[in-house]
Amino acid sequence: DTVGNMGYSETVYFTVDTVPPDIEILSPENETYTTSCAVETLSSVPLNFTINEPTSWIGYSLNGQANITIAENTTLTGLSDGSYRLIVYAKDVAGNTGASKITYFSIETQQPFPTWIVAAIIAGAGITILAYFAKVKKTTKKLK
Repeated sequence: DTVGNMGYSETVYFTVDTVPPDIEILSPENETYTTSCAVETLSSVPLNFTINEPTSWIGYSLNGQANITIAENTTLTGLSDGSYRLIVYAKDVAGNTGASKITYFSIETQQPFPTWIVAAIIAGAGITILAYFAKVKKTTKKLK
C-alpha cells in the first residue's frame, strides 16, 4: 500500500488446456455392411468410439447434416441403402472441440432368391437325380 505494507494472496494453481480431445471411431468401419431381407427395411449400425479425456458434449454428423447430440456410444438407426460419411465431435471440459477422422461406410440390402428360383433349382436337381438312377437301372439290366 502507500505506506509500504506488503500483502500477498494464497498461491493459485491452474492449467491452461488448449488441446482438443482425440476421438477414434471403432464402429462403423470403412466398409459395406450387407443385410439380407425379403422386404426393404431400414438398417442399424453400432456407433462405438473412444475419447481420450472427459467431455462436456458429444455429437455426430452423418453426411454433413446437423450434429446430433449423444451421451455415449449408441446405434445409428433408420439407415437405408446407400453411402454414408460419419464424423464424431466432442467438446472437452475446457471448451476445446475435436473431430474424429471421417469414416465412410455403406449399407446394401441383398434380396434373397425368389421362391420360384429355389423351386426351379430343386426341381432341376431332382430331374438330374432321376435321370441318373434311370441310367444306372438301364445299365444294370444290360449286365444281367
